[in-house]
Amino acid sequence: MRLLTRGQRVAGVSVIELAERARELLFGGGELAHRLQVGARGELHGLVPRLDHRLQGAMKFEQQTLQAVIEPTVGGVYGHAWATVRERFWGLFVVGLVATIIGSLIGGAITGIGALIAATTEVEVVTVVAQLLSQVLGTWPIWAGVQYANLQTVRSGRAEIDDIFVAYRRGLASLIAAQFLTTLLVVVGLALLVVPGIIVGLRLSFVTLLVVDEGLGPVEAIGESWRRSAGFGWTLLGIGLMAFPVVVVGLLALVVGLIPAAMVIALATPTMFASVTELQWRQPHHE
Repeated sequence: MRLLTRGQRVAGVSVIELAERARELLFGGGELAHRLQVGARGELHGLVPRLDHRLQGAMKFEQQTLQAVIEPTVGGVYGHAWATVRERFWGLFVVGLVATIIGSLIGGAITGIGALIAATTEVEVVTVVAQLLSQVLGTWPIWAGVQYANLQTVRSGRAEIDDIFVAYRRGLASLIAAQFLTTLLVVVGLALLVVPGIIVGLRLSFVTLLVVDEGLGPVEAIGESWRRSAGFGWTLLGIGLMAFPVVVVGLLALVVGLIPAAMVIALATPTMFASVTELQWRQPHHE
């Protein structure tokens, strides 16, 4: 069971609209409201006020978060990413550090086993296979977990260490297939005079998040990323290009600035994803 995030809709109805309708139904003076408030034998004593309080809290939270919609522009994305780093630096730092350690351990274990087998059997291809497996079973899912954790930070202001392992829980096979298909499409595009490959890479920037956050299959995620990124190609290109000056600024800040710079860059795609998703939920007929 997945919880609704801000801006999401059910059958065309937003979270805040659902809360308003629930309050109207339960506390609007109708027969159901009367029964709930009176209770046949007092079983519901105290429940109604608490439920009303929770619904009002949900509505207040939704109203506050909807007022802070991220603009789907290069400035809007990087501005919000920088603000997030300033406010949640240590949480992001811990998530990134743990992900780096775990990814290194998984990758190192797989490549180490491959090297041992290769040395024992004198079959060098085993080393290549082990390196590929370290990417597929280590780097890809851990990086997907970091993106998911960053997305959670953008949406709610917090992330959990457990978010790093989301890809292992929510369809590792789908993620691997999606990554392979995306890479294949980008390579084919690059072979067609380079530019098509760049366009494909930009338009498929959301594939990983669509798999781990929305649970889409590989083909469905690729199609949805292409649809959801429509009209934002230049913005996505600008976000990618802006990473270079961000790194330069980090280097100028006595090198130590590279850590927050890397955080800002890592937050850019999840921030854009959250912004575009929010925008399209607000405009259900947006094409």
